[in-house]
Amino acid sequence: MKKNLLVVLVISTIGISAVSLVGLQANLGVIITGTDLTWSINEGDELSFTVNVTGTESSWYGETTSTEFNWSSDNVTLRILELPDFPNTVGKDTFIADIMRPTKIQCISNNIPSNYSTLLVSLLSKFLLPTGSWDMLDSMFDDDLPTAGGYPDLNDLEFDTDYFAGQIFEGRFYLGLRRYESRFPNWGTESWHGWINLETGIPTTAVYNKAVPDCTASFFLSMNVAINSLSLQSRS
Repeated sequence: MKKNLLVVLVISTIGISAVSLVGLQANLGVIITGTDLTWSINEGDELSFTVNVTGTESSWYGETTSTEFNWSSDNVTLRILELPDFPNTVGKDTFIADIMRPTKIQCISNNIPSNYSTLLVSLLSKFLLPTGSWDMLDSMFDDDLPTAGGYPDLNDLEFDTDYFAGQIFEGRFYLGLRRYESRFPNWGTESWHGWINLETGIPTTAVYNKAVPDCTASFFLSMNVAINSLSLQSRS
C-alpha cells in the first residue's frame, strides 16, 4: 500500500509540474534567443526599388474639391544605415520595439519627393529583418490582422492601437501592421504589409495604405514597393 501511495504522489507531482510549465510558457509567450538571429546584409549595402504612389484627396466642406496624385520611379536607391544589436532574449514586444521599428535605412536618391522618401524609409525599415528564426516568428504572431466590424466597437478592437500579424507564406515571411483611428461616424485605417525573403531578410514587396474617410473630406494613399536589386558592396 505504501509503495502504491508513493507512486501516486510522484505522478501527481510530475503532473502538477508539467501543468505549471505549460502555464508559464503560455504567459511568457514565444522567446527567441538573440544568438539565433543573424543579419544577412551589412551596413552600407544598397537596395534598388520600384516605387508607385497613388492617392486622392477630396473635400465637401464649402467648395467641393478633389485631387488625384500619382508618382512612380523604377529606380529608387536606399542605403542600409544601421542594424540593431540583438538582446539576449527576444519576445514579441522586444522584437517589435528593438528590431522591427528602428529606422535602418536612408534614401540616397534625389528623384523622390521628400514626403514620399520619409514614408518609404519608414515602410521598408519595418520589414528589413534578421534571418535564422522564421519558425519562431511564425509562432510569435497571429496569422492574420484583425478586421473592423462596425463603429464604435470595431469588433472589440481599440483605436490608436497597433495590431500585428506574421506567418511564413509561399516561401516568404509575411509581416503586417494595422492601426485604426476614430473618425465618427467612420474610422481611418493605416496599414503596412511586407513580404520578406527568408534567406536575406530583405522585403521583396511592401505596401502602405492609408484611408481617412470623413463627413466633410477624405484622404486615400497607397504606396507599392518592389525590390529590383541588392548591392552587396559594403560602403561602411
